[in-house]
Parts: sequence; structure tokens; C-alpha cells
Amino acid sequence: MAGLVTRLCWTSGGGVGEANASGLGAITLLKKEEAQAKGRAVYQDGRYRLVMKRPRAAPTRAAAPPFPVGTFIPVAFQAWDGDNGEVGGKMSLSSWYTYAWSRPPP
Repeated sequence: MAGLVTRLCWTSGGGVGEANASGLGAITLLKKEEAQAKGRAVYQDGRYRLVMKRPRAAPTRAAAPPFPVGTFIPVAFQAWDGDNGEVGGKMSLSSWYTYAWSRPPP
């Protein structure tokens, strides 16, 4: 599906979630049983550390973009600080980065 973005998100109250987006305001949150992403966050010394995982190919959803080996995938990061009044478009936003998955060692 052209223009589809997979969005992995984490909230302190809800844990890891997954959504599909096709534009600003066009975000569809997936049901827990459809989502393939898993993750864990740790808060220590005033900082959060977060690791999220999702299979490269999501076989249960045809609309989930695959992460094929050797193909550059654009990635960006967003962060909201709700305690600082950040909601909606008020957030920290990274530049776009590209990442190429490598084949795991045998």
C-alpha cells in the first residue's frame, strides 16, 4: 500500500501500541490481537529507556510494510512530554534517517 507508515508507540499508561498511518490525522490504531510489536521501558535516573520489537515481515497483516534485508527503510522519531503540556503537534521530532537491515549471522 503506497504511502503507508507503520507507527510503533509507547505510553507510560498503555505500553506498546501499533498503528497504520497514511497521512496527518489518518491514523488507525490496531487492536491488541492484531499488533505484532512488543516492548519494554525502564525509568531510571530521570530517563526512560525503551526497546520495541516487531517482526520484519508481519504475516498476519497484509498492510504491514515488511523490513527486507538490504533495503533502506526511512525511520523518524517523535516524543511528547505530557507533563510539559506537549500534545498533538507540540513535540520533539527527529530528522528522517535511513536504515538497512543486515542478515543475522548464522
